[in-house]
Amino acid sequence: KLDNIGKGVQIRPSRSAIEGVAPVNLSDLTETLVKGAVDTVWILGDNPAYTAPGNLKFADALSKVPHSVYLAEFGDETASVCKWNVPLAHPLESWSDVLGVDGSYGVGQPQILPLLGGKSQLEILSLLAGQAETGEAIVKATAGVAFGTQLPLRQWQETLHSGFLAGVASEPLSGSLNVEGAAPSGTLNLESIENGSLEIIFTISDTLYDGRFAKNVWMQELPQAMTKLVWDNAAIMSPAMATKLNLKQGEIVRLVRGDATLELPVFLMPGQAHGSITVHLGYGRVCRDEAVDSNEQVTVGKDVAPLRTFDNLSILTGVEARSTSRPYKLVTTQDHFAIDKLGLETTAERAGMLIREGTVEQIAEGGADYVDHLGIHHPPLESLWEEPINTFESDPTVTYQWGMAIDLNKCTGCNSCVVACQSENNISVVGKEQVSRGREMHWIRVDRYFRGEMETPQIVNQPVACVHCETAPCEQVCPVAATVHTEEGINAMTYNRCVGTRYCANNCPYKVRRFNYFNYNTEYGYFYGWKQKGKLEEASRQLQQLVLNPDVTVRGRGVMEKCTYCIQRVQNGKIHARNEGRAVEDGEIQSACQTACPTQAIVFGDLKDTNTQVSKLQNDVRAYAMLGELNIKPRTLYLARVRNTHPRLKLAHQLLEAHHDAHGAGHGDEHSAEHSAEASADGAAKAEHSAH
Repeated sequence: KLDNIGKGVQIRPSRSAIEGVAPVNLSDLTETLVKGAVDTVWILGDNPAYTAPGNLKFADALSKVPHSVYLAEFGDETASVCKWNVPLAHPLESWSDVLGVDGSYGVGQPQILPLLGGKSQLEILSLLAGQAETGEAIVKATAGVAFGTQLPLRQWQETLHSGFLAGVASEPLSGSLNVEGAAPSGTLNLESIENGSLEIIFTISDTLYDGRFAKNVWMQELPQAMTKLVWDNAAIMSPAMATKLNLKQGEIVRLVRGDATLELPVFLMPGQAHGSITVHLGYGRVCRDEAVDSNEQVTVGKDVAPLRTFDNLSILTGVEARSTSRPYKLVTTQDHFAIDKLGLETTAERAGMLIREGTVEQIAEGGADYVDHLGIHHPPLESLWEEPINTFESDPTVTYQWGMAIDLNKCTGCNSCVVACQSENNISVVGKEQVSRGREMHWIRVDRYFRGEMETPQIVNQPVACVHCETAPCEQVCPVAATVHTEEGINAMTYNRCVGTRYCANNCPYKVRRFNYFNYNTEYGYFYGWKQKGKLEEASRQLQQLVLNPDVTVRGRGVMEKCTYCIQRVQNGKIHARNEGRAVEDGEIQSACQTACPTQAIVFGDLKDTNTQVSKLQNDVRAYAMLGELNIKPRTLYLARVRNTHPRLKLAHQLLEAHHDAHGAGHGDEHSAEHSAEASADGAAKAEHSAH
């Protein structure tokens, strides 16, 4: 109906990655292992002892095999069952290739030699086939098969340069799709949903995937995109369904189907389908608790295998939820209490101060004034200094003025920027207990806001890091000048001056500063430091030191830290350009968050050059300063979110035109004289909103 076939949607013939090889049914394989019909089993990663459905009891079957060999990066559930373990080379240590569903062929190259002598899956399979070839030779030969003949040296080099083999992808097909009757019709009556007929949706975790990243503490402490949970999984259900079942936030619920049971804490999520419970895979893994001075084994979250069967890998129906009345401590980084209807309304009102939205027509007609008027009312902005305080042309000796633009229309809340920042800047992991005290160390966070009805809310994500205010409140209260402003507009930190007063954090309106309450990197034992001093721990400590970025200072106890606009990258880029006798080009210097963002929602660059992308974005009609009414002049600006909801799908809270017309002016600009008249209109609009 949208005429997207052949344009946004393409139909291509599918190609099997391995021609002539049929997959083996895991259930049939398990039965074969139990019968003793297999003498030797090779397992190339994937940890089936954990990921296999619970009713198969694959680990028990595997333990009966006389010879079992497991190729893996580290010890896990499958490694403990197999007779032999072979170190698997990390993807960044291996030659690899990939065949896309459209026939495209890609090549991966190692970035470093294997640190621990590991072997890739390709090399192991080559050895088993009696061909002791290197990973490069295997990939090159496969590329020749994809190309149809042996690759010339020149084309092989071009393939390595670009990362893919050109000219082998299949052509899109012409045709159409019959979508009539594909969408179900009807309505769902909450009252008709009975306990005992609930459904569970088993889905991969957006942080741990299927559990393969469970030993990566960066991912354990990464807030989940929607729930903002860390170090746990939960039974996610709608508030209305929880009320009907007499369940509360953080209460352990027993999910029962037949003889199988699973206990999980309840997490209330606006927008969750009634009668449906979402449970994330990848948890319940056993690991050593590094935060205590022992080798105690602990589990993170709950393994869902007891309920997940081979016939119900994704959806399980006919489930009963029983209350246990036992509380459980869930830790989130945003909503620290249950989300109720009143709390949702309060948050939605407060979010209007931070996030601005509008339709294409509204922004086109109102321009920059429309986006400005979406903010809160405030008196005219006054300053103790002559405005503008800092003009980029005032000091010709300063070559660059750095700034950032974040497009809320592009941000999907994936948290890639959070992990990239943590990796780039040696940010510590503090553990569940410290996060529960509000001591997480991430320099950038992705706030998630709900707006509208509890059952059908709209969601918007907003990345927030230090915005590098030109009149920064933090700089004014630091007694030792540990946080200062550079000539290029960066709010910089001098770590060896900081005495830990935390005045700066108290005075920061964006709450983006992080304080080291402990020596997380050397004593607390969670990431870079190890309390146990045996040979294994010492080897692990030396290996983990390779994770650290040598260009960034490792902070210690009593030191404040925050986003620095990746100043180490800025300096490296400037030095590289100066050595070549030229200026830094637009896009040459990118912050870690910008590099990792898959939608290019974050743009960093030089504001002094009006032709840079960041300058153009900051002059866009959608650009606004979050908390601009404080007159602290942030260098990071946001671009308002554009909504294009069909009029028939709009809810009462989305009909904003009258509300914004009632606001009118009075936002601290030349229209402030009409503020009193607008206050009455604003009150009427709020009353109308409450009625809705």
